[in-house]
Amino acid sequence: MRGYYAFNWRRYDHSIHPMTPAIILKTGFLTSLADQKILINNPELSGQGVAGAIFEFLGLQI
Repeated sequence: MRGYYAFNWRRYDHSIHPMTPAIILKTGFLTSLADQKILINNPELSGQGVAGAIFEFLGLQI
């Protein structure tokens, strides 16, 4: 992913600094009907999944 515009600091002025921690987070695809239904009709569900994964990664209890 080094060539991805958000991480290519030398090529794009609007990219993040190389020392800034960052991730690319994908919660689904709007081209998938099943994903689309969740992302549009129930965004809290994908938000809870993201938050839960972050807490799990950090070893925190929620």
